[in-house]
Amino acid sequence: MTLPTNIHLANCWVFTLVSVGCTLTGRSLLALAAPRYARCRLEDWLLSAFCGTSLWMLVLGSLCHSGFTIAQIRLPVGALFLLIFLAAVGMHRSAFFLRLPSLASLFLIYILGNLMCLLLWERFQNGGWYPIFNDASIYANCSTWLQYHAFSRAVDPFAPHNPMSQSIEEFQECGYRMGGTFFLAFVSSWFPRNDTFEVLKPVALWCLVLNFAGIYLLARWGIRLNRCGAALAAAIAHALPNPLYLAEEYNFMPQLLGTSLLMVSLAVLNRTRVPSRWNFQSAVVIALLVAGVISVYSEFAPILAVVAFCHLLLLGTLAYRKQEGAKLSRFFAVTILLLLVLGNYEWIRAVRAQFNLVQVAVGFEINWSRNQWLNFISGVDWNDPEFANVIPIEVTWIVLFLMVLGLVGSLKNSFSTVLMATLTFAGLALYFALIAIDPSTGLIGHRWSCFKIVKWSFPLLCVLTANGLSLIGYSLNLKYRRWAGWLAILALASVNLQHTFPQVARIMKKQSDLMCRHLGVPQPRLFFGDAKTKIRNSKASSVYLVRAPKDHWPHSFVPYLCWPKPMANAWPGSNFLGSNLNHDYLQESPGEIGSHTLYLMWFPPSFTADFDVIAGNLVKLRKVQPYFFDLAFGSSKDSDQLTGNLFVPVAGKFNCEFRIRGGEEGELQHFRIEIFAKAPTSVSNLKPIRTCDVEFEGKLGRCNIQVEQGIWDARVTSFSSSKRRVQNFKELEIVWNPTNEQTGEIVPPVH
Repeated sequence: MTLPTNIHLANCWVFTLVSVGCTLTGRSLLALAAPRYARCRLEDWLLSAFCGTSLWMLVLGSLCHSGFTIAQIRLPVGALFLLIFLAAVGMHRSAFFLRLPSLASLFLIYILGNLMCLLLWERFQNGGWYPIFNDASIYANCSTWLQYHAFSRAVDPFAPHNPMSQSIEEFQECGYRMGGTFFLAFVSSWFPRNDTFEVLKPVALWCLVLNFAGIYLLARWGIRLNRCGAALAAAIAHALPNPLYLAEEYNFMPQLLGTSLLMVSLAVLNRTRVPSRWNFQSAVVIALLVAGVISVYSEFAPILAVVAFCHLLLLGTLAYRKQEGAKLSRFFAVTILLLLVLGNYEWIRAVRAQFNLVQVAVGFEINWSRNQWLNFISGVDWNDPEFANVIPIEVTWIVLFLMVLGLVGSLKNSFSTVLMATLTFAGLALYFALIAIDPSTGLIGHRWSCFKIVKWSFPLLCVLTANGLSLIGYSLNLKYRRWAGWLAILALASVNLQHTFPQVARIMKKQSDLMCRHLGVPQPRLFFGDAKTKIRNSKASSVYLVRAPKDHWPHSFVPYLCWPKPMANAWPGSNFLGSNLNHDYLQESPGEIGSHTLYLMWFPPSFTADFDVIAGNLVKLRKVQPYFFDLAFGSSKDSDQLTGNLFVPVAGKFNCEFRIRGGEEGELQHFRIEIFAKAPTSVSNLKPIRTCDVEFEGKLGRCNIQVEQGIWDARVTSFSSSKRRVQNFKELEIVWNPTNEQTGEIVPPVH
């Protein structure tokens, strides 16, 4: 299939296929294996969407672990899901009918998803917002790699490499969660002519809608609110610029899917507090949802373990009082067996991931004030400058009061899973706020971890807020509480349409404009197609990026454009989450660099027009010669040194010409070039392996230097009789002319 050219239609089309496909798959499974959970109610239809999404992930993950690629299993898995649907329709046709109120509610939820898609995208005049330099690049990388490689296949470090393989190896060795990536890869496989980034956005939107559904179910089944109160909880999450929108904006798709599955897992667990639900059907649903949580976001495994242990103690007490110990034991054994079967290898990987995650320091320093933290916790603001001083602090305090009131009110349910999970998250937050050391500052208070915990627990906080509002309604003994609740929902929807969506869209438009300037194109969607097509169709056998990025995320994005051509670059310092894997293939590959190499550069070189534009700011060098890039001043603006990198495509002797632009003649008379060990080592404590002095006549200087192939750290030091500093000249142009080692004559550069 091919997506429509119009960005709005494309996103709605993918969103529709994913939502309908997951819901019908889950409905079919429940109709066959757990008919009690396939009744004609809105709640059961919402549960079907979660079960279908989890089933997609678990089936795909099991097959990828077994040695199959996504391209190999796409049609068989699609046929399997279709057979399940046809069997369910034939055996339990009534499960696919809805009573009118439920049908209307489900239709409104579907319209809500499409409206969100349209509202978020129609404001963009430049083709959409693709966050490429963050986690999304990892998901796109791995999804593309899985199309033609089994996840169980070990990455060969000595094969012609592409740093895209590095991300896969780290996920393989460290056990990091892959469920969301399996899901994205399967959806992307049905649109082979479209870029994975185009599919990622509507998939992330589906995960956001699942969070609203999960909040509804948790309010209904976790603290037993009526439908109006549960819808109010979802409306609270939908109304303000909260952490859920933050995650959706930056395409943190696994996190969104993980929080939604966590909420519905807590809701279904809470329903097992009566012995009548200690049966095979409940075991199937619990195992399917919990295994999905472990697959898509294994960071939640410790939290689920604590809640499940406390819940099991509660059930054990209940079974002892009612003399139902044997029934509970059978239910527990069947649930554990199904968890092991459905989760299979993901359990081993989840345990390995926990050990690796506690050994790495991730994130960045967060310097928020008290009010900013309170805004973020209450969901009133995610502290973007665009939202500054938009909502009064009094609104934050009101929301926090409702949360506390809802938490106190949840005590009447005698240790519900909502209360257990809230206390677990609160304990973690207190530990990281008052005991843990922040590695970025060395001070007590790991703010990044507190930031993550708030994002994870925010759906729970929405449920507590709605519970607080419901308690106020009951305490006032309002005659028309239900109508007041629906009016509150309409008011929150109005706030969303008039305040939140315009603000979120404005932020995304701003980010999109910045990305367009970075890519050098008016529409990011066009950049992907042009760049990937031209690179793929080139005759080069390898790709070398001259101006190599220095951060992990650009390392993930650039090879994504070049796939499947191998990269000849070294990519040090790009390990995901700081893992310490020994990547032999991250070394430079001199044997792969030569006339058969495609030399790319991000942003055109300053002093030569000898290049062809690939797409936007990505160019191909026609003449490959030594080139200084990333030049920067030393410790201060008054420094007389420039440090940077020297790219040498071909080893040999070079006749260098230096031209100064912008300075006064005679101002700078002498340069010294020092070359150190290969980047990215520090030049401060190393001795140079090459030194070359440049004498100037006016604004022109020449020298001869012999340099090996590769990328080197370099330092340029200026000397001046007038003691002028290096910033007195605006530009330094270096023209390199390779010389014949025997005759000394200049030879033409490599093409």
